[in-house]
Amino acid sequence: ERAFLLAIWRNFVKARTERRPSRETPAMRIGLASAPWRWSQVLAQRLFPWRIPVPPSWELVYRRDLTTEAVGRNRRHRLRNAY
Repeated sequence: ERAFLLAIWRNFVKARTERRPSRETPAMRIGLASAPWRWSQVLAQRLFPWRIPVPPSWELVYRRDLTTEAVGRNRRHRLRNAY
């Protein structure tokens, strides 16, 4: 989840350079956006994988079923008494 937010910040929110006064983002440069995004835009709507097709690897991240070998035991929290 943090990697997705970092990618959005780097490409849509943050300017290409902090040394020049231009606010152009990498996404603006290649034509994906017309203006820099604000965090309120990024977090305005939650996207669900059953509404929008996503690659299987992204669905693993969304469901939190991704295992990390370096962790060793990857315990999953499964709700038992939730409604």
